[in-house]
Parts: sequence; structure tokens; C-alpha cells
Amino acid sequence: LLVAPAWTDLVVEVPLSWGPLGPLGLCEAEISVGTPPQKVRVSIDSGSSILWVPNASLGSTGFMPNASSSYQLDTHDVQLPAYADGLRVSGDSAHDDILLGKVSVHAAPFLVRSLPSGQRSNAVVTGRRLSNTRAESSGIMGLAVCPLDLPEDKDENGKSKLVEGLFCRFWREHDDMPKAISLEFGGGHPKMLIGPQLIEGPREVGGVQFAKGLFLDETDLWYA
Repeated sequence: LLVAPAWTDLVVEVPLSWGPLGPLGLCEAEISVGTPPQKVRVSIDSGSSILWVPNASLGSTGFMPNASSSYQLDTHDVQLPAYADGLRVSGDSAHDDILLGKVSVHAAPFLVRSLPSGQRSNAVVTGRRLSNTRAESSGIMGLAVCPLDLPEDKDENGKSKLVEGLFCRFWREHDDMPKAISLEFGGGHPKMLIGPQLIEGPREVGGVQFAKGLFLDETDLWYA
């Protein structure tokens, strides 16, 4: 008789879909933000940690802060570091309830992107410049995490600052789940699994092979 560990019931599955460039571009996920939940699409980025969503006032299917009773504004005019493709994002840092799959994150830190009047947004994706496409129609959800053994960085009111990534908060709140994310792109239904147990071993028996030598200078969490 094999008894499955309790955490196997806690693996969170988030369906993914390809963005405007298909498999040559970025994968997107649909998350829910606020109370009542507002559905927002975000691109998946393993190289950053911050979640940001576009403000609905940009004319996109973004987030409406005034329509959420659980929205907490922190700071206006926050500028995030530039992304590798040159994309720059600024807006209001805030906290609100976020739903990933069927699991919620209470008072999660994120940024609501805004643009000065008359400014256009541009983003470079796989060598192509897309005007008013990725940067306005969807946000970005960073998957990177901070060291979870460090104390939370809080302001004078006791709130976590924006420097805490979404998944830093996620695993502080759901510390009974394995701290791992699996992105599966094969087949016609890509998906993201949050909290799977990753065991090094032969693929034939469900194991994974960690690419330790290839990314040693960047991270020790990559696997193939």
C-alpha cells in the first residue's frame, strides 16, 4: 500500500497559452486579481520576480483598482528595472488578493502599470518590435523568488514592499508546498505547475535531470 504525501493534493495547475508570436514568443497565463476577481492575462518570465498588470485605463483588458474592495495602494510612480528587451514599466505599487489556478495569495504585492498621457508603449519580443501589443494587452508575472530564509522587507506601516516578488509571498503563505515551478510546453496544452516535487533521476520513471553545469553562474534551479 502506497500512501501519497499530503502535498500531492496541493499542486497548482495554471493553463498557459501562446502570445501573439505563437511558440516563437511568450507564454501567457490568466490570473484573477482583486475582489470581486478580475481576470488579467500576464506573460510568464523566469528572469524576474515582480508581478505587474496594466491599468484598464490604458484601453486594454487590464485591472481596474477602483473596482476591487481589497485593493491597497502603496506608492505612486514606482519605476521597475528595465527588462532585457528594453521594456520599462512604471506605475503604482499595491497589494491585493490574487488567484493562481485554484489557490489564492492574500494581499500579494504587485504593480499596476500606467503611462503618461500621449506616451506609447513598445516591447521587443524575439527580435521583433511589437507596438501596443504585449506591453499593454497583458502584464508580466515573474517566477523568480527571493531567499525565503530572509526577513520580509516591510515599510513603516508593516506592509511588504514591492521588492518582494509574487512567489516570495506565495510560499510564505503556502509554506507546506514544495518550492518548485514546472513549465510544460509540449503538446497542444502548455501549462505551469506550482508546487510539484522534482526528483533527480531517469525521465522514464518521472525524474528530472538538472542542468547544473550549464547555468551554474546564473542559478542552481534550472532543470531539463
